[in-house]
Amino acid sequence: MSITQIKRLLAESAEEINKETFESVWGIPGYDTAHMPKEDLAARIPISIQALLASLENGARLTGAARQAAKEIGTSRALSGVPLEAMLQSWNTSERICVQHVLRHAGAFPVADIRQVITELNVVFSEVARLSATEYRRTQNEVTAYYDRLSTDLVARLVGEQQATPDEIRQQAQAIGSDPAQPHAAIVVVVAACDAGLSLRIERHLLALLAGHTTGRILLGRIDQHLVLLCPMPGDGPGDRPDDGHEILHRLLRRSVTDPHRPGSFLLATSRDSAPLDDITDVCGKAREAAQIAARRGWTDRVVTFEDVCLDVMLARNPDATAVLSARLAPLLDRPELLATLREYLRHGMSARATARALYVHPNTVPYRLRTIEHLLGRDLTDVTSLTDLLLALHHLDSTPPRQ
Repeated sequence: MSITQIKRLLAESAEEINKETFESVWGIPGYDTAHMPKEDLAARIPISIQALLASLENGARLTGAARQAAKEIGTSRALSGVPLEAMLQSWNTSERICVQHVLRHAGAFPVADIRQVITELNVVFSEVARLSATEYRRTQNEVTAYYDRLSTDLVARLVGEQQATPDEIRQQAQAIGSDPAQPHAAIVVVVAACDAGLSLRIERHLLALLAGHTTGRILLGRIDQHLVLLCPMPGDGPGDRPDDGHEILHRLLRRSVTDPHRPGSFLLATSRDSAPLDDITDVCGKAREAAQIAARRGWTDRVVTFEDVCLDVMLARNPDATAVLSARLAPLLDRPELLATLREYLRHGMSARATARALYVHPNTVPYRLRTIEHLLGRDLTDVTSLTDLLLALHHLDSTPPRQ
């Protein structure tokens, strides 16, 4: 009988419990004006407390109203961005206040009955906290999936896979919390192994490293089946120069591919320029071309910029020219000693003496080989135009993967 009396007294204190709960919860990080109006919390607390106390009188079995209130709070807090820990702390705070009200009657009722009511309170609050947390996570997963789809779709538009007007891009960027006017860099991630799990771990590795240095949302998408990150440029702080953001970003990228604790081997392709989202197609194109060249060469664990491989890009864009270059050195392909001599001769500033030292041959051998090369190629090695052609041909030869 006394247990029923204790519960009734607790119900009669509902208004006071509401007030104390509001005063104790408001101000917890996440329960503030940045995440919700004060009125929202003030309106929800009485509904929740009433439903919880009704469940307590129901033998610690949650009523439908209590379940509904718990789920609505989980949904609301997830949508408003309140941290999960803050929401759970609010339930713990409310439980503590109810327990304090029960203890006010400790001298008037048997200790066993007081303990029983406190135990039932714990059961009720544990269940509503579990329901709220479950609904919070479900809502958060749905929202995350929704925004991820928006982000992927936006990136597809930005890299040119889908047509979109600047207005459409700005609207879609704003819908997912990105500033379309902020300069972004494009970073293509090339993972040699076809391992979805490894790719996901590398994605998280990069996001963890970059997120703390950017002031906006990093957008994720795909280019040629490779992950691409559109990253807001870091910097723009007091005293930062225009190029500081690029230097910071590239330093972070280099750190990511050399980190001994990285998930696995990968390569990052990017460019040393950036652009607002509605004008970033060319920046994405440069990162894509750098990735294609790097993948063709089989590079990994390094950062490759468009500027690093611009000559290779020019050659790749002109297959007719590369065919001519491939033919240019054909007479030397079966004479590796002549090919090595030409390469070292050009590398050492056309110095026969330095070439001989590099090849560990007699000084007279190099002039003889050079005359043979001129004869086989039909080229004068003192002619600037011929040398330029041969330099490009050697570069193309060295950058072309050997046939299997």
